[in-house]
Amino acid sequence: MRSSLRTISLLIWGLFLLGCGADYSVLPNNAPPEQKSEPKKEPEKTEKSYRIKRIVYEGNWATGATTEFTYGSNGKVSQATYTGHDSGRGAPKGLFSYNGSNRLATYDYQYPYVDSQGLKGERTVFSYSPQASGPGQPMVEILFAQTDFAKSDGTYQLLKHTTSTLVNGTVNTVRTEATTTASTATTDQYTIESGNLMGIRALTGPDQYETFTFDDKPNPFFGLFGPDVTPVRRYSRNNVTEATVRYSSGSVRTYTISYTYNEQGLPIVAQTDNTSSRILFEYEAY
Repeated sequence: MRSSLRTISLLIWGLFLLGCGADYSVLPNNAPPEQKSEPKKEPEKTEKSYRIKRIVYEGNWATGATTEFTYGSNGKVSQATYTGHDSGRGAPKGLFSYNGSNRLATYDYQYPYVDSQGLKGERTVFSYSPQASGPGQPMVEILFAQTDFAKSDGTYQLLKHTTSTLVNGTVNTVRTEATTTASTATTDQYTIESGNLMGIRALTGPDQYETFTFDDKPNPFFGLFGPDVTPVRRYSRNNVTEATVRYSSGSVRTYTISYTYNEQGLPIVAQTDNTSSRILFEYEAY
């Protein structure tokens, strides 16, 4: 299988109004001395940070669909709720939990109904394993993720294993071993430069090579996990503007995305060229 997707706190400083506590009589000889009014102090400005709150999808296949993010006290996403254009089927949810080091521990994707096979969702459990290396060698860590189907009877059915190798905190290779029928394991080589995922080369499985170009604006998806957050979104600090896929057959496909930004430099519209598909972004200050 291959992945092809706000508590608002505002600090307001009031003006410090100077006052006088002396009690002056109304008699002329007790009039207070003339005082010059002091200039009003300007309220102190506090820099605000912004994070993604809501995504609205537009296009023939998803008009009206939205994803809304809720954040916990640790500042990380605690819940993502997806509402499809077919709202009658309910809204699936993604629930996030973290370990003592504030790293993602579990991700539960809850279906809005139990399907015909008795499945009610998917659960992914993450574990982290630092690897010993020699003096002067980069720190290597293995991120292991096991994804199971959650069944209505409370049991789980294995779906896939994903093993990511991180070098100095940066993803290097990702191997996915699917357990479903007719699925094969794949291993991808990731190339990250200047904080962006520049390329994904298939080392096993279907032979293809994906390359990406980026803008210089902050990517609101960076570091997020979820069904709609593709690797290039998750691992890149800037927004992808072009994706090119080269297949072993020699064919090449290129996708171009253009953006409209707000005054903070964050994208508010992402438009896939030559299609009706686009994404609208809404943010919250914190």
